Amino acid sequence: MKRLNLTIDDAVYSVLEDRAKKEHTSVSMYVYNFIANSHSNNKIDFVKILNNIYKEIDKMKPCKFTLNDLDSFKKISMVEYNGGNIKLATIRARIGKNFYKSVEKKEVNKVSVAKDSDGNVQKRFNAILYIKK
Repeated sequence: MKRLNLTIDDAVYSVLEDRAKKEHTSVSMYVYNFIANSHSNNKIDFVKILNNIYKEIDKMKPCKFTLNDLDSFKKISMVEYNGGNIKLATIRARIGKNFYKSVEKKEVNKVSVAKDSDGNVQKRFNAILYIKK
């Protein structure tokens, strides 16, 4: 996978940042999603997947969970992905990283990262544990 270094002016970045926040995602994920869906065969809508995850969490009762516990995360499959060569594990890792960052920034309603008494992130089967309040 290649990296792209993009320099844009503050006004354009502000617009992208506002749109990304409305979609509960990072500017990087928002731009990637736009480019991939507009100009390649790699058509997987990361923003749509994240929004499905947020909707499922909104309906949950208070509990501890990992992304693997959510049907909307478990159902991510190559069926949703038209072409390209990104592995399913890579897709799930991108979603997980973006979700974690959103939770840390307190952008996900009533969800926090579970931490032990020493402030270390709790995990279950090597997956980050979250708390729905």
